[in-house]
Amino acid sequence: KREYARGYKDKILPKLAKVFGEFIYQADGRINMDKLKLSKILPSFDRYKSEDYFRGTYKGVEMEFSEIKLTEQQGSGKNKRTVTKFKGLCILLDMKSKKFLGHTTLQRNASKISEWFKEKSSKMKRARMADPEFEKMFDAYTTDQVEARYLIDPLMIEDLKGLYEEYDGKSMSAAWYDSQMLIMIASNHNHFEPANIKIPATDPESVLNMKHEIGQILGIVDRLDLYDPFALEEERLKEEREAEIA
Repeated sequence: KREYARGYKDKILPKLAKVFGEFIYQADGRINMDKLKLSKILPSFDRYKSEDYFRGTYKGVEMEFSEIKLTEQQGSGKNKRTVTKFKGLCILLDMKSKKFLGHTTLQRNASKISEWFKEKSSKMKRARMADPEFEKMFDAYTTDQVEARYLIDPLMIEDLKGLYEEYDGKSMSAAWYDSQMLIMIASNHNHFEPANIKIPATDPESVLNMKHEIGQILGIVDRLDLYDPFALEEERLKEEREAEIA
């Protein structure tokens, strides 16, 4: 069974990755953690493990995603223990040619303590969202209220919820910063694993399931493709002028 799993990752997944476009697959590859630290949604950790790493380009957006596990040693002596701070899917999208005007974060199931800390320790303020139901599910903070409303619109919310459900999420965080969007979906489910050993590795249903998972990520890239920082800057200046007149 272990040999079958190794063969699947060595021979099948690299070929499947190419089916979805200009993608490469590495069983033990990883996203550079330095790219993620500026997101403001990473938990504290001292060990980083990664597997099933994909990298590719879609509509000019560079994509990297893999399953990661972040752990931290806590306590001392007999009370020393390893605590899992995050386990699940990590997705990094980089538009390269465009940069966000501000920094926006989104968290599902965030604690009240982390909410308080975010407002007290940074320039980020709670984002004013148009959908009250959405505000019950997620905590959003931003340095740019106009941009946040544009980024976290109903269609983006639906894409994120679809991705969250596709990966059996327990919690989810996202951040828009510099030219990047980071999505972290906590899940105990292991994705990108071979089907049952009794089922051929090239089983069409397994391939279609994987294509659907990647398709969810591409849907978010489609939303980012519409992002226009120049139009947003004009909209923000308009709101500022209207506020001054009022």
